[in-house]
Amino acid sequence: MRPAMTMLAFIGIEAGHLRAINRIGTAQNYESACKSLKRYIGTYDKTDISFAEVTPTLLLNYQEWLWRSGMTRNSSSCYMRCLRAAYNKARRCLGSAFRTKEADPFKYVYTGRAKTLKRAIGASDMRRLMNLDIRQALMKQGCDHERRDFKKRVERLETTRDYFIFCFCSRGLTFVDLAHLRSSNIHDGVISYRRRKTGQEITVKIEPQMQEIIDRHCNKASNDEYLFPIIGSKTHGGTGKDISTDSLHNKSSIQYQEYRKALSAYNRDLHIIEGMIGGHVRLTSYVSRHSWATSAYHNNVPIGIISKAMGHTSEITTQIYLQSFSDNAIDRANHTLLQNLFYEQEQTQED
Repeated sequence: MRPAMTMLAFIGIEAGHLRAINRIGTAQNYESACKSLKRYIGTYDKTDISFAEVTPTLLLNYQEWLWRSGMTRNSSSCYMRCLRAAYNKARRCLGSAFRTKEADPFKYVYTGRAKTLKRAIGASDMRRLMNLDIRQALMKQGCDHERRDFKKRVERLETTRDYFIFCFCSRGLTFVDLAHLRSSNIHDGVISYRRRKTGQEITVKIEPQMQEIIDRHCNKASNDEYLFPIIGSKTHGGTGKDISTDSLHNKSSIQYQEYRKALSAYNRDLHIIEGMIGGHVRLTSYVSRHSWATSAYHNNVPIGIISKAMGHTSEITTQIYLQSFSDNAIDRANHTLLQNLFYEQEQTQED
């Protein structure tokens, strides 16, 4: 008799399918959730569980275990959503072999998305960033300009700064979309691409500041796959052909790892630059996106236009981006209101 399919085994199979269709990030989320649940049930000397054992009680206890370990609500929610998706797919695929009468064991655990504080830099910080002399800033920090690696460090930080500004000027282009831009995405002074996260089609007119950055950093080889030299170095040898006979799946996996490595380096460099401009906001890859949104809002651009410009599928997402800015605006408005009110009252009493 064929053994019944188990929860963790099914998640492993589903993660493999996701990798096969190049959904590498989602596959890694499934694998992380699977490993986490395996660690939890391991505290009960189990290595796997049946679908019948996936009960509201087990999931609530697992969620409490995650929160006690210091995991945030959004991270635990990501795990729960992955587990729920695999559980529901197993129900559809296995039919009578699914062997559980539980309608929805996930109904009591948190699977939402908690609002997080979004950060943005203002116009003054953006101007300081654009005018920053990185070479002089490094020397002020005590870096020896005669060291052999000094020039490369300056060039790396200048490139990071340029990418940040390019993302801002491109209406909050994300780093993952920046890394995957191709020369073929540019036609008649316009960049056209689909967001990797949502599939939404975006078109952006290339402004002079953007063109300068393209001219400085674009891949010199005309047949290179990507516009900027961020990923592709290990799967392309400057000839437009793969340097190995690996499958498309392996190639995509390598490129994903390249992207993750580039993103980490980008964020590290932004943290260094943050100290140079003396800003009060931690610079990360997403700050350029939030900064464009808040700047547009501050310049009275309607939320509907901001939402479409950023490729959001809902204005609710845009509202979340603008939440912290809106709170600050309300505080300022209240301060002005009270100042005017009490100032007028003092003037009346003096008269």
